[in-house]
Amino acid sequence: GFVGRNFVKYLVDNSLASKIRVVDKCMPAMCFFSEAHTATFANEVVEYKQANLTNDTGVAKAFDAADGKFNLVFNFAGETKFGMTDEVYANSTIGLTMKCAKAAVEHGVDRFVQLSTAQVYDSDKKPTKENGKLKPWTGLARASLEAETQLQSIAGLKFAILRPATIYGP
Repeated sequence: GFVGRNFVKYLVDNSLASKIRVVDKCMPAMCFFSEAHTATFANEVVEYKQANLTNDTGVAKAFDAADGKFNLVFNFAGETKFGMTDEVYANSTIGLTMKCAKAAVEHGVDRFVQLSTAQVYDSDKKPTKENGKLKPWTGLARASLEAETQLQSIAGLKFAILRPATIYGP
């Protein structure tokens, strides 16, 4: 997706990782990459795996690391469209997050970073602080907050939550 491809580009452009594995259900050739993103994903430190992270087989494929463990896992996957059913959000946001987080623990990942949304905060007109009132105001936000809550129940998981405001760009 948009966040993931730009994050990978940032890591590559700034030589911040010796190995990056990208997992997505969409092949890069079908993702309408710019020339810059195409070059990024062709970089030798980037490995791409196609997998659907809503199922166990896809998660196993994502975490297969015959040449060593992963230090960090950034989960930018999940349903991002508004107006989807609760069932879609439960599978594509909550379920996917839990499968990946549990696999991270099983594979000894040092830190799991979950991309959530600032829509979990009350939709007040004033700026919100990190410890602001939680009152998700969209179905996506309710699912994101539930995923955050469930992460706390996974024994041994060291994690961080990112709650960006509205994301937009070219």
